Amino acid sequence: NENNEINIETNESSENNTDNVVESNNITETEIENTSNFITQNNSSLINSILNNVTKIKSKVLQSELNSSLSLLDMNYENKNNRDIFLSLINYFYQIGDISKAYELIKSRDISEDENLNFYNFLEMNYLLSTSQLESACNFKNFLNSDLNSKSMFVDKIEIFCLILDNKLSEADLLNSIMIETEENLDENFQQLILILTNKSDYDNPNSLFTKKINSDLIFLYSAMARIAELPLNEKFLEVDPLNLAIPIILNKSTSDNLRLKAANQSFLNGNISIESLAALYQSLDFNSQQLNGSDSIIQDLNNNTELLMAYFFQYINVQIFPSERIGAIIKFWNFAKSKNLEFIAYSLTYKIVDSIDVISEYLDFSPQIAVSYIYNKDFEKAINWIDFYEKTIGIDNKIIYARLLVDLYSADNVSSVLEIISNNFETFSMLKDYEAQEL
Repeated sequence: NENNEINIETNESSENNTDNVVESNNITETEIENTSNFITQNNSSLINSILNNVTKIKSKVLQSELNSSLSLLDMNYENKNNRDIFLSLINYFYQIGDISKAYELIKSRDISEDENLNFYNFLEMNYLLSTSQLESACNFKNFLNSDLNSKSMFVDKIEIFCLILDNKLSEADLLNSIMIETEENLDENFQQLILILTNKSDYDNPNSLFTKKINSDLIFLYSAMARIAELPLNEKFLEVDPLNLAIPIILNKSTSDNLRLKAANQSFLNGNISIESLAALYQSLDFNSQQLNGSDSIIQDLNNNTELLMAYFFQYINVQIFPSERIGAIIKFWNFAKSKNLEFIAYSLTYKIVDSIDVISEYLDFSPQIAVSYIYNKDFEKAINWIDFYEKTIGIDNKIIYARLLVDLYSADNVSSVLEIISNNFETFSMLKDYEAQEL
């Protein structure tokens, strides 16, 4: 919305005066037909302010639509205002955790003469480190300006790491000694990693790593060094940058299963990894046959570990031979996941398993939940089959009403249809005990 001046006439003599009026309300609704025109025709400071605000969007649908528009902008970079807008765009994608999109945009244009070249090179280096393209990273270091050393000796530390990778340990030692003399505050995390990489210190205590405050400018370098040294990352990395560092954590096999699973769950929900990749990680955990046969005892043992329990439930489903036992295990998984706000992951992981279940009376009581799982996976036709089956056999109750309403909402193709569904079923939503139904 374009927010113009609003003049409000107030009566200061009485706080309770109800005659106060808005003399002129000039707020107008602006329809943006062309995103590129809207952005390039406005001042870069306004666009930067907007982009800072939209990093807080909770709706993945809205975020996806916005990102699609922003990634297709057509701008003349000879214009200083447009170059400033481009900087804001790159920073926006970096802030929302899409460092690959930021990298892609940087590579889409000639930045060699850009006044923000240092920042773009810094981000490109971090992208190469985060994706473990270490040979490319070491080749790219030659393009880094020494000005980037102001970021906690960033260039020198990259150089030292690359010398170690190239087995030039004497040169690495010399450069590191010079850096220690000139560094204002000694980076103990980096020095500890250097000692381990050069076999001058043994790693035997995971709690001794990264005990000092982690510098966010260097976190991608730390993660790359830790992976080469086969050292585990800890929770601090996910806390500092949960969006961009999830993938490096997943790829680091020395990191605890719990943290890798937590990072993988976040990556899947952010759309950065596929459900197949998540399932493979869940399946890679080593639960023995005794654990998979005694579900109650291990559930009690893992009571406070949500991520490991999610993986356990998934594996437990896959070892069930009989369909009736399998559907029972699936329902347990769904109920647990829903209690942890991870039901979308559970429904996605079990989609192919559920798809093998026939619509028969033996599974009648589970029909509403099976229908909901299909709805989450956007398979509305199969969801309706289970809903129709339940209604014809048992009748209409609150459980199946909710599933039917969800089908209508998820399959609606315009806003007015959604509003009509909610308005027509307002009393039904109010009576349901489900939080999401009440929210609707």
